[in-house]
Amino acid sequence: MAKEICYWIMAQKPKPPPPRYQALKRSNLELTLQPGEEGEDESKMRLYNLARVFYELEKRLPRMQEKVRWELESKGYVEVDDEYHKRKAEAQAVIDRD
Repeated sequence: MAKEICYWIMAQKPKPPPPRYQALKRSNLELTLQPGEEGEDESKMRLYNLARVFYELEKRLPRMQEKVRWELESKGYVEVDDEYHKRKAEAQAVIDRD
């Protein structure tokens, strides 16, 4: 990974999920269908899934920054595996779809 990208990653600040998903999380911490919601249309399930993606991305950034920082300091470069690109593409696909 180019050093410029590494520095960009380390400079990022976790962005909170949009207010819509924050409100959803406040009303349902687990972001799962509650009793009585099972019969609702699929849009509620997609809403919970998307909210979970935003919260997962918010948690992932600091872990990724630490890994990038450690590899850059110890090796002078950062290795990126195919799994990183796969997760990033999957998360973006969910965001784009919903």
